[in-house]
Amino acid sequence: MTAIQTSPKKFIQKLEAPKPYLELLMLACVVLFILFKRSYRDIGDVALGLLVLGTLYHAFKAGHHMKTDAYPRLFLISLIVPTASWLNSTLFIPELALPTPSPFSLYTFFIFWFLAYWIQGNEQRIALVLLAYCCGALLLFITAPAELTEELNRAASGVRVSFGLRNAQHTSLIAAFGLLASIFLMFSNTHLSRRLEIIKKLVSLLFIAIFIAITIAAQSRQAWLPIAICVGLAPALLKATGTIQIRIAPMVILYALIGIIGALATNLDVVQNRASAESSTLSKITHGDISEIPNDTSIGIRIHSWFEASHWIAERPVFGNGEDIKEDVIVAAESLPGWVRSEFKHLHSSHIETLLSYGIVGATLIYFIIIFPVARIIREKKGAEGAKWVIFSIFTLIIWLTINTFESFFYMWDGIYVFTVFYGVIYSFSFSSEKHEHFSSS
Repeated sequence: MTAIQTSPKKFIQKLEAPKPYLELLMLACVVLFILFKRSYRDIGDVALGLLVLGTLYHAFKAGHHMKTDAYPRLFLISLIVPTASWLNSTLFIPELALPTPSPFSLYTFFIFWFLAYWIQGNEQRIALVLLAYCCGALLLFITAPAELTEELNRAASGVRVSFGLRNAQHTSLIAAFGLLASIFLMFSNTHLSRRLEIIKKLVSLLFIAIFIAITIAAQSRQAWLPIAICVGLAPALLKATGTIQIRIAPMVILYALIGIIGALATNLDVVQNRASAESSTLSKITHGDISEIPNDTSIGIRIHSWFEASHWIAERPVFGNGEDIKEDVIVAAESLPGWVRSEFKHLHSSHIETLLSYGIVGATLIYFIIIFPVARIIREKKGAEGAKWVIFSIFTLIIWLTINTFESFFYMWDGIYVFTVFYGVIYSFSFSSEKHEHFSSS
């Protein structure tokens, strides 16, 4: 009792501080989850289960974050949104509504919080997470069902490959974020010895080369576009955030070099083939006549399915049509050919599916979950070291939102995995030891 009376702050910090063995166990679970979740999934699932239990144990014991952090409260709101969407569907389309609600259908948007809780904005831990992601991505490609050597030979001959994943879009998602991870792994401040720092940079360069090659081999325009946007924004962001001091003339020269590199890249056969594959479809899209757009090409199927979904969204814009309505939209879409209506199970756009299923209310919640961590780090991080992670956050947001314009990764485990890892890094600065002294510094 005397301890509480004489030094209540120190007593509370001691009470809230995680035991060294708990912190070490939780960090191990973070790494194991990232390494194995998509390749040896049983290991990844066990690691995630232990991580959730250990984090909840400490978070409730400490109490601070459960009371002040936005995400535990947002999680409670997320239980209401799908329930409201389900009620909306039972009222207006009862023949298509599910028999019972699924209040936990949005829980996957919150898994990153458990990683962030232990990463704590610590650059050594961030570097470990990024390294684990790069290794986990390569492990996924190596252990996928396809024969790796055969896939490499096909890629070398210009054939689009997926390296055994569900399709090339999934491959490009994993590889694009692998490229981002390996670049920032190279520049992470890990306080290693000079020799180990050189090894880290060489390993990072190897990862960069591998992920560039895989991104090209997957031939996915949805990944090429955000990467091009990030490359184009990089010099301006470096200057705006004060990461580097550069005058206007060198900036112009740098952009000229980027333009030359971009022009050379567009001259590659594989890029030209993919860019021109649906030039006629794109031309018809610019004229705005939906009926003229072919309904059996990659882009054409997307446009027609989104147009069909827009009618459903307009009819129930506030709470949406319910969680599992996307297949019904595809089946009912007379503008799509029969093989598409029988084989396709989603709308190839997370943004469309979010509005379709959960309406404006659900979309507001989901986009707040996605944008708030990036906005927070932009507002709070200062100096050259902070600016580095501001740029990382902006690039993560650009790639994530752009790729999800053309695929439904919000609701697929490959996408959930990527979102969890990278947003775990971004939001970890909210738990940094600089801001919350009850965490032990590492």
